[in-house]
Formats: sequence, C-alpha cells, structure tokens
Amino acid sequence: MDTKTYLDTYYETAVFTKTAPEAMAQLAAQQDIDTQTIKGATDFKGLEGDIKALVYVSEKSDFSTFVHEAAHVARRTMQGELLQQAEKAFGVTDGKWTRETGKAKYERKIRKRRKLRAKQNCRNSGR
Repeated sequence: MDTKTYLDTYYETAVFTKTAPEAMAQLAAQQDIDTQTIKGATDFKGLEGDIKALVYVSEKSDFSTFVHEAAHVARRTMQGELLQQAEKAFGVTDGKWTRETGKAKYERKIRKRRKLRAKQNCRNSGR
C-alpha cells in the first residue's frame, strides 16, 4: 500500500488538528494526567464502518509527538502476521500494548537511531 492510499484509508481528510478530542479530559483525569502537559492525542472516528484517525497536536508538540501518535494509528491498522511480528518486536504480552511495551519502545528506537545517525554524520564530516 502506498502512502497516499494508507493516509486516505486510515486518517481523516485533515490529519492534524489543534482541537482536543472530546474524551481527552475525561481520560486524562482517569489516569491522573494534567491536560496542560499533553503534547498530543489520537481520536479514532468510525465512518461508514471504517475507522479514521485524527491527530491532535498541542502547542507543546514536537516530532516525537507525531511519532508517538502515528504508532497508535499503526497499531490499530496492523493485522495478522504483521501484528504478531510487531508485538514480538516490542515485547507486547497477550495483545496488551502499554506505555512501556510498544509505543514507548518504538519512540526509544527512533531516538536511538537519530543519535546514532548524528554520531555517524560527525565522524563522516571529520569532527
């Protein structure tokens, strides 16, 4: 599946919004999270049997926010063997993705890869 088809299939027409999802405050309260510290959230909306994602980004959001929220969408769209491989790679047990399994591990891998590339670029430039 190419990028355009993926985005058309799994995301709303507008991928990002600055309007927080309706349930965000209630969910944050349940988890004892101050909504002022939230960088982003993903809202899944059912449209004609399909699920479409809309990513909320706050003023505090950065690239890691996009990576984190995209991981929510990727997880919801994986099926079959691909889902099994991802769960194995990220240490997911019994299909339960938690902050410390899939998404957080994915973010750490991205940050580690970026640091490694930065070191390689320094070496290649003679610094």
